[in-house]
Amino acid sequence: QNQFPLEYTCFRRNMTPSLAWKDAPAATQSYVVVLERRGKGDHLFWSWIVFDLDATTLALPAADPQPLMGTNDHGHAAYT
Repeated sequence: QNQFPLEYTCFRRNMTPSLAWKDAPAATQSYVVVLERRGKGDHLFWSWIVFDLDATTLALPAADPQPLMGTNDHGHAAYT
């Protein structure tokens, strides 16, 4: 089972991970990024939601603050 690196959790630096992608369909207009993790039991926890990333965006560096963030399961527009 894959484990999420501790560096990006509240037990360490609690910063967003770096992400990169490629080969989007030609008609792509924007991206949404959702970081979801399993909590206790079967609960899926939304830790981070970023939306309206321009279609020319192909990466997010670690610890990059994003201006358009959705509300996570803690009720904050932030990474948790």
